[in-house]
Amino acid sequence: MEMDSARRKSTGDIVDAESLWDTHPVDKDDYECHDCAVKAWPASYLRGVNLRRPYFKLSPNASHGPSCGVLGAQTYLERAKAAPLGTGEGGFPLPWPDRLVLAHERPAVDVAGTGRGPDAASGNRTRAGGGGPPRGGGEGRRGHAVGTLRPICRAYIAFPHDRAGLPLAVPQCVGQTFDQVFRRLSGSEITVHREPRRLYYAALQWCAPTVNEAAAEWLLDAGEWDAAHKRRGIAYRVRVVWSHWTPRQRESLRREVEIARDEAKQHKEKAVKAWMFFVGTQDADDPALLVVDRFELVCCLMAQMIYPPRA
Repeated sequence: MEMDSARRKSTGDIVDAESLWDTHPVDKDDYECHDCAVKAWPASYLRGVNLRRPYFKLSPNASHGPSCGVLGAQTYLERAKAAPLGTGEGGFPLPWPDRLVLAHERPAVDVAGTGRGPDAASGNRTRAGGGGPPRGGGEGRRGHAVGTLRPICRAYIAFPHDRAGLPLAVPQCVGQTFDQVFRRLSGSEITVHREPRRLYYAALQWCAPTVNEAAAEWLLDAGEWDAAHKRRGIAYRVRVVWSHWTPRQRESLRREVEIARDEAKQHKEKAVKAWMFFVGTQDADDPALLVVDRFELVCCLMAQMIYPPRA
């Protein structure tokens, strides 16, 4: 069974598999299932060698614990496409990221020089990255902190009917739930947003980005629509200012976008697209331009987006 995320044993953090692209060197012995703690091996993370996205896997003879939530996760994910998973009383059957904590905002967690968090040192480790009940606890899960935008966007895609109820906090972004924090860019017009800094998202256009040492700029399939000619008029653009990024970080984002595009092109469903998610700021003079500068605040995922009817 492949996993999109695992727990890093040295820190107690849950990390998504794509972060392996930016980890050097990768410690193959530092990962475990974030629920049952069985050893997890990183795979397909070598850039220029592996053609697919990174993932985690178990050893051939290993298996998840009998009560591990990962085993039943796929069943819940299928249900989530058609109906809410939340009970309405604070219960949720799967772990989910409920807050973004950037690297410079993280509290020190080392205990007695072990490199492990307080819970790990005491043996009272919790499910889903410190947010849920101890293993063997109640059915409900609680949210956990993450250090990049990607797992938050995966949850937004995976739980369409729970977006209005699942809590989420993203620094400098308005809103307290997934539904409030995420803002899809309009496909018919250029909108001047009241709060210029938001967690925006839109599908990508197929054209190549404009790239130089200072920034990379992608055209989005959103913005003004020319109905007479049935084509995009003025499109939104996302400019990623990466002059202060490492070469590895730049290549990682470019590769992620390319893979998402290739996955979308090869998919049989036309509704499947490559989506760019980012915490960016709308330019005051050019409202079609959205700017992001932190590596942790942008990602690209292939998905078929589901939008439940509004009540």
